[in-house]
Amino acid sequence: AAIVLRANKKNTTDDQALAAAETVLQVRNAGTNLMTVLGSGNVGIGTTSPGSFTSIVNTGSLNSFWVSDEATDASPFVIDESGNVGIGTAGPSYRTHIQGAATNGAVVALGIENPQANAAGNLNARTDLRFDLSGSGGAIIAAGKDSDFTSDPNADAFLAFFTNLNNEFALSSPQDRMRITTAGNVG
Repeated sequence: AAIVLRANKKNTTDDQALAAAETVLQVRNAGTNLMTVLGSGNVGIGTTSPGSFTSIVNTGSLNSFWVSDEATDASPFVIDESGNVGIGTAGPSYRTHIQGAATNGAVVALGIENPQANAAGNLNARTDLRFDLSGSGGAIIAAGKDSDFTSDPNADAFLAFFTNLNNEFALSSPQDRMRITTAGNVG
């Protein structure tokens, strides 16, 4: 190896390895810690106490994690400050947001989100798989429960299909086109 950084501590007779929580290396900008490497091998960016092999702590409002390449795609992978993951987009709108460009120039996105959480009084909690064709419609496949999770944890479940043709309505309030109930009924 061209460069080796060795950290150890000396007792009266020999060298000893640093303990798992002891700092091997810190990179700072003035008084601001940028990166820490512990004796365990854990690396922290934005933290002096990384709890896993790689810990990234973002205390600002910018993206927490960003992977970029030098090709034409400026944002192949990002985790934003709210935890949304984007592939092909710097501004993910869903928990998992995959976006690409269609041949006609419209944006094509695949998103997974939980628009109606399991909260008291929520009679239609669900998770959506969204196919969004910006400017020309889209579709949603949703799985959920038919009643309030907090008062009825064993409520019947459903699988529903929603569509949006030529922007006749927003994907934020889609129309239920087909539903399969727990009993297997289709309607």
